[in-house]
Amino acid sequence: KDIEKKQSGEQVGLQFSENCPLLNGFSNGIPRKGLTMLASYTNGGKTSFVFGNIVLPLAKQKIKTCVISNEQDSIIFKDLLYLYVLTSELDYWNITRSSLRNLKFTEEDRKMFSKADKIVREKYEPYIRFQRMYDYGMKNVKRTIKKLAKQGFELFIYDTFKVDSTTDIVWQSFLNDSKELFQISSKENVAIITPVQIALSTRGKLRWLNEGALSNSK
Repeated sequence: KDIEKKQSGEQVGLQFSENCPLLNGFSNGIPRKGLTMLASYTNGGKTSFVFGNIVLPLAKQKIKTCVISNEQDSIIFKDLLYLYVLTSELDYWNITRSSLRNLKFTEEDRKMFSKADKIVREKYEPYIRFQRMYDYGMKNVKRTIKKLAKQGFELFIYDTFKVDSTTDIVWQSFLNDSKELFQISSKENVAIITPVQIALSTRGKLRWLNEGALSNSK
């Protein structure tokens, strides 16, 4: 049975080798039935990296991803998507994140944005979903994962993983929440990635980062 599982590809993770072939090769993709954490300091590009290098390459493979966000509105992720299409697929670089934010477009910008919009709707919209959360509790997150897993979603991005601030023992809540995410991923046979912040108190003080540097982990 183990051999059959390996031959069927069940042990192979979701492949994101388009932009990160070495990282994908080392990790054998994003593991199903598992929790993957990507850690960096505040404003370190965690969300942009995951969205641009993992979510979008998987969408091209028609793999459904749900971005569950408790910090940013969906428009932030949509801006990343449109900029990716404009630059990578249309080779158009005149629209910046700033001009996209306030729609200060020239006539040429509008034409190219319209082309990008068509590509987004046809190529990406069916495979990327945004879900806004307004608290850091696991209950709604687990409910969303369970519901969408039945609709064929294979990857969930939980941005950003923070503990429930109402708890008294922060590190214990951090541990328990990560366990709950791992268990729901295993039960529903999906992959979960969550960006995690590194404690600012460690900036410039650690030569190598480990689990002890994670925010709230102490």
